[in-house]
Amino acid sequence: MAESDIELITRVKEDCCDDSLEELISRHSALCYGIYNKYSKSIKASGELIDNIDLEKNFIIYKAVTSYNPDKKTKFSTWLGNFTRYYCLNVINSKKKYVPMEDGLLNSIREKEVELNNEHLLDNGDMQEYIENILEGLKDQRIRKVFALRYFEDFNKKNTWVNIGKKMNVSPQTAINLHNRGKDMIAKKINSKSFTDTV
Repeated sequence: MAESDIELITRVKEDCCDDSLEELISRHSALCYGIYNKYSKSIKASGELIDNIDLEKNFIIYKAVTSYNPDKKTKFSTWLGNFTRYYCLNVINSKKKYVPMEDGLLNSIREKEVELNNEHLLDNGDMQEYIENILEGLKDQRIRKVFALRYFEDFNKKNTWVNIGKKMNVSPQTAINLHNRGKDMIAKKINSKSFTDTV
């Protein structure tokens, strides 16, 4: 009887078993190829080339194996599919300029999109609208102003806290505190069941 994906993944993680990894690669390569083919035109159009898709595919499967958590009750094939999709989308968007928000908050939002099987990554305009929708519910509207000045006034350069403080007539530390309150709200939103309401 063939070993299950979970058994093979456990052996890869615990024993660094190459044979188990090879079996997983053999089982799931078709899934990776299928998703890659779906995005291949967009990848080429973005100006990015993947010279050796076989090597990339094997690496993707390996990374998916090592990051897979069976306790989340998600099939490995589903996890790998999302992982591969995220990889392709990341390649497509690698030349786009994204807002460099602290602590990987934007990456968390985009990863959540992939988890939910969304077909695109939010660009800066969409991201601004999404964030503003969340912060709109806060009583202190200075928080929205801080985010607008920090990330969306100039997509190529972040405003310093000193400049933000001057523009808002508050101290730099107050601007940082307002930002952190907004960041906490966004983090709670992307981890909530209602995430899909605003994406």
